[in-house]
Amino acid sequence: MAFAEDAENGATLVTVQGAHTIDFAIAVLGPWADLNALATTQYPEVQVGDLAKPQARTIPDHLLVQARGAANVAISIEVAGGRPPEAVPFRIEVTGEDGDLVPEGGAMRGFQSGKLTLSLRGELQHVDAGEVAAMSTEAANVAAMYAALRTDIVSETSTTPDFDHAAHLAKLIHDVLSSARTGLRKKAEGWPA
Repeated sequence: MAFAEDAENGATLVTVQGAHTIDFAIAVLGPWADLNALATTQYPEVQVGDLAKPQARTIPDHLLVQARGAANVAISIEVAGGRPPEAVPFRIEVTGEDGDLVPEGGAMRGFQSGKLTLSLRGELQHVDAGEVAAMSTEAANVAAMYAALRTDIVSETSTTPDFDHAAHLAKLIHDVLSSARTGLRKKAEGWPA
């Protein structure tokens, strides 16, 4: 998709798949204290558009982030484009004193576009998908967010991400890209909590 190959549009592997993955890690593991990032181009030529003519890629298609959580938790994230279709699009491993927690699955455009499975200590866990269980993989995640937003409105709660959360995440992604560009470690300032 040509739109996602132009950094000026703001919808790249780093700003979409990277941001969703980082946001998920923060939701599971808590806020970050600092990070270092590396963004590279593994596939320097890409075919996009109606004519699918080869052109030079100008954006990163691979992201590595090493972060330290506020509780001194070590976090390592890799977001890679160009993987073969049979590869697992998303996998996160959380290892702690009580065992391993492994959500995995998703879709080629990121975990946010598909359904996930969850394993705890190597055993597949039943996850109640609720009212979105019968929906297609592509629709389930977005539908679940709308359902959660509906519940927040009706119940006068605030469990779904809001504009402030998005602004903090955008600041974090800006710092990820800055770290990747300069090679310098960035300390948390205005990131999601």
